[in-house]
Parts: sequence; C-alpha cells; structure tokens
Amino acid sequence: MAQCDSNTPDTPSSPNSPATPPATLADIEAALDILTVSLAHAQSELSHAQSAVSSLLAQKSTLEAQLALHKPPQPARAPALTRVPSDLLAEIFRVRLADDPFTPWITSGVSRAWRSATLGAPLLWSRIRVGPLISPAGDIVRLWVERSGATCPLDIEFTLTADPPSEPVGAEVLRKNELRRDETQWSHVVMHYLAAQLHRWARFVFRCNYVVISVPALNFVAGSCSPSSPSPPSSSSSNSSGSGVVGAPLLEEFTVICEETGYQHETTATPWVWLPKSAAECPLPRLRILDIRNLPFSHDSVLLLKAGSSSSNNNSNGEGRGLRRLTLVNHDLDLRLDRALRILTSNTALTHLTLDLALADPILPIKLLRLPCLEYLDISGAAAHRLLAQLVVPRLRELGVTSTLDDFADVGIGEMLVRSGMGVGSVSRVGGEGLRVLRCASPQRYTYAFPRALLAHLPSLTTLELRSCSAYTGVLADLANTDISGAGGVVCPGLETLLLERVLSLRRHVPDLVRLVDARNPEVGGGAGAGSWGASGQGQGESGNGGSGDAAGEALGNGYGYGGHAPSHSNTNAGPDSAGLFTWSPPSSSNPNNLNFNSNNLHTNAGGVPGGSFGNVAGGGGVLSRLKNLTLIGHESDIDSDIRCWFEERIDCVSIVSE
Repeated sequence: MAQCDSNTPDTPSSPNSPATPPATLADIEAALDILTVSLAHAQSELSHAQSAVSSLLAQKSTLEAQLALHKPPQPARAPALTRVPSDLLAEIFRVRLADDPFTPWITSGVSRAWRSATLGAPLLWSRIRVGPLISPAGDIVRLWVERSGATCPLDIEFTLTADPPSEPVGAEVLRKNELRRDETQWSHVVMHYLAAQLHRWARFVFRCNYVVISVPALNFVAGSCSPSSPSPPSSSSSNSSGSGVVGAPLLEEFTVICEETGYQHETTATPWVWLPKSAAECPLPRLRILDIRNLPFSHDSVLLLKAGSSSSNNNSNGEGRGLRRLTLVNHDLDLRLDRALRILTSNTALTHLTLDLALADPILPIKLLRLPCLEYLDISGAAAHRLLAQLVVPRLRELGVTSTLDDFADVGIGEMLVRSGMGVGSVSRVGGEGLRVLRCASPQRYTYAFPRALLAHLPSLTTLELRSCSAYTGVLADLANTDISGAGGVVCPGLETLLLERVLSLRRHVPDLVRLVDARNPEVGGGAGAGSWGASGQGQGESGNGGSGDAAGEALGNGYGYGGHAPSHSNTNAGPDSAGLFTWSPPSSSNPNNLNFNSNNLHTNAGGVPGGSFGNVAGGGGVLSRLKNLTLIGHESDIDSDIRCWFEERIDCVSIVSE
C-alpha cells in the first residue's frame, strides 16, 4: 500500500471537478478569482470559434453562388397530361363528345397541344348541335362544317324552343317583325351551309315547340324555297358549290317535329318534298328512320317512296324493303287512302309504324297490303279503320288505336288480327305468339264503348290500356270470368298489366274490378295454378288445399301447358290423366305445329277451393297469369282506401292517381 506524504501539496481541482469547500473566507475568495479567470478564458475561445463558423458559412455561400452561375439550369419536368399523344387526346375528347357535343369548342381553347389535337380530328366536329340556349351565328356553323372535314358523316340536330311573348301589344308587333327578319336570315344562312353537305348527312333532326320562322328554310334542302327566300342554285351543281345536292347516301334518320299543330305557310300550297323528288338526284340507300310531325310533306317524296332504293340494299329474303320506322302526323293534310297504301307498299320492311292522318276516300283501286315485319302499329284519326281494313300484319306485337267512330267495334281490330293469323282460332298456327300490347283510346268528347268481342281474339295479350273509353261492365266481367264452361273460354289468359284512364262511371264497376283481381290473383293457399303466362321453361304445380298439385305440364311458347297430369284427388274437374290446354298430334297440313287447342280442359271447380278462388287448371302448366300491374288514371276519388289496400295486397304494383 502506498504511503501518504503529509508534506506533498494538494493538487488543484479541475474546473469540472467539485471544489473542496474552503475552510476559511480567504480560501473562498481565492477560489472565486480562479473560476472567474477560467470563465473569461472559455468565453474568449467560444467567440473565436463562432467567428470561424461565420467565416466558413460565408465562404460556402460564395462558392454555391459561383457554382450556380457556372452550372447549366435543369429543365422543369412537364406534367403527364402534356405528354399524351395527339391521337390519344382526340380519342379522350371523342368519349366526352357523347355527353357534350360542344366539347371541341371547349378543348380547342385550352392549350396549343389540345387545339392541335382537336382541329386534327374531324370526327369531333361531326356532331352539329343548335339548342334552345345556343343559336350559333352562320359563320360558326360554317366553321363547324369546315372542321368536320370532307368525308366525315354529319350528325345534325336542331332543338328550338321559345317562351310566350311578354311585351305590350305595340312593342310585341315591332319586336316580332325584327325577330322574323333576323330568324329568317339566320335560318337560310345556316341551311345554305348544311344543304351543301347533304351527301355527308348521316342524321338530321329538327325539333321545335312552336311554328318557327326558320321552318321554311328547311325546304331549302329540296332545291325549292319559299317565295320570300332566294332561289337556291341548280341541283345539277356539285356538292362543293353552293347548295347543290346530289343525294344523301349516308342518311339513316330524317326527323322534323313541330309540337304545335296547324302549320300554315305560303309554301304549303306546294307540298314539300323535303329532299329532291328524283331518286336519281337523291338516292337514299341507308335511310331507315323517317319522322315528320305537324309539318307538310308530299306523298311522292323520295323520302317516302325511295328509301333503301339502292340495288345493293334490296332485301331478297322476302323481309321487305325501304324504311324500318315511319311516323307521319298531320291533322290538316288530307291524304288519299290509295296514296297512303302506296307509301306503305314502298316500305314493306317496316317494323314500327305511327300514323295520325286524315285519310280521304281513294280514287285508285286498293287491295290488301302485307307488312311481314311490322311489330308496332299506332294509328289515329277519323279514318283509322280504313287503313286497318287493308293490312295483314302477321308479326304485330303492339297495337295502339285512337278512334272517333260511333262504334269502336267498327274499327276492325279483330278482323285484322284474324286476317293476320292471330285470332283465337289461329293461335296454334303461330306457335302461341300474337298481339301482346293493346292500347285503345277515344277523344274525351266521345264515350264509345270498347267491344267485348275483341277480347276473344287476344289470347296472347299481356298489356291492355283503355283511355277515355266509356265504362262497361261486360269487359271487366269477361276478364274476371275463369269458368269457361261456355263457348267463350277464358279471355286474355296472359294479361299482366291493366290500365284504365278517364273511364267514365268507373265507380259503379269497382265490384267487377275486384272480382277480376280476385279471380286472377287468388289468395295464397288456394291451390294456385302452376307457372305463369309468358314464363320460360317448366311450370311446376304447387300444393294447395285441394291436394297435391302435380300438374307438371311444360310451358309452350307463352306458357300454354300441355300433356300434364292432374291427380284425381286434386280439386279440378279433370280426370287423372287429362290433357292440358294443348295436346300434341302428328303433323298435318292443317296443323303444322302439331298442337290442338283443348278449351274444355280449362274448367275449374271453384267450389272446391277455399274462398271460391281460381284453382289448378286441369293438367295445364300455367294457363292463367297473375295480374302484376294495375293503373287507374283519373279515378283516385272512385277507389275507397280499404279497396285500394286490398288491391295492393294482391297486386305487385298498383297506381291510382288523379291525372
């Protein structure tokens, strides 16, 4: 162990080591002086260090500034959208064009790249729109046409509306004259540019809610203007010069609609042809849709007689020729029946036909006309029955008739259906297909009854709409009758939708309507009939109170069951193995589809079903459909709340409104 020398002096304490507490006041003062000197020395060193740091930072800043002066600048990274190729930009704009036809006018003003892409895509400029809020000047339409290129098909649509005038009478007259002058000038300038491109028209639609002054300018297309308008250039001129026209080979739809009736203009003295009369001048090989409403037209227009006239488009398979959809509405135009039939004869490929015309007596001989493709027919006017009496429509599925005859039965709907092979006696020949939708209406000032006998010709009917026809107990009672022990049978067994609008005295016949719903929509547990009319595939019998409903007849065509079995313990009038609504037999010339209609097998023992509801049909796989939709318009006050609730319990959709 080391020995401590008592004579060795004490080692002075470091500044960081705890000082030994002095024993006397002198020692304390001496220690304080030492610390003061040490602190001053440390502060001096810190000041020198801070000065050195500041100097180094200044030198660094100077060097960085010099480096920035000598280093080339880095290019900024362009946004991803500006690097999109022009063709891809044009495709994006084209998708947007479907929602907004004014897209090219917007995108062309965003940037140079977008403008270049927009101007380089003629398809973007092919949809020309003139709406109620945008009536572009003639030069704008000219630019629209020019930017669409030389070959791109044009889709043209006008929609013109106006509010009723609100100025005083004197100011209104002056204002009307000014508007007439401006509108006439504008419309003729616009049509001048458009008519020059007739060879590029793919679709032309003109709609207005009132008789506008610009309507006469439409006749500019035909090469004949109204007396107040300048004469157009000769139609023999080329497409690139003026308003010359040499056909519309791309035109698929031509529509001119005015909601206001009674158009009166000086040009109506010479009926409008809308396009040049001669098919050589104006071939229309692609025209399929024609719609002219409340505006004049000529019965010998190329639009009506020469649609699809190109030899390459003539249908050689017997399906007809010409237009596919035709709508003609004009209450003031007296069209002879033979001329109307001539129009239809030129368009035997029609699938949709709407006519609302005043048909005059024919002069030339007429004969029956077969329209083999017609599926939709809506005919109105005082002489509607004259046209129906000349038609054979084997594929008709939807029919609307508005008649003003004293007896609605004289319209001849039933005779036309029988003539077309769709009557109740002909249903097997057409495989169960037939008329599905029937809409009948009479003007409100008439109260004609709907003919009950017509229902016998509608075995395939699913929708029946009666508007403004007089109330009748018989029809509702016939629809409610499911006991067909008589010769009539169940009428409209596939009925699913019934609409009655403004039927007079309906309140008196609410009990018949209730019986109809109760018969076709029985309560659950009452031996419901299997399957449904129009269902696809099999119809499986359901068990009910009447016993096991083992009526597993197949559904044929629109739900006609055949060949099913009804066990003897079920509540039917049929035997254990009775046939269904149809039975199969070997082919024959009179029955090519091998089906026989068995009306006797529709009997039902209503007394054996609780509540007297319609039970299982003997051996039938779904003979009677449930009523799914009931609409009563104008009869809200005729139906009490408890009856309405009962309807809603039985029917999927019930609508009872005032108007």
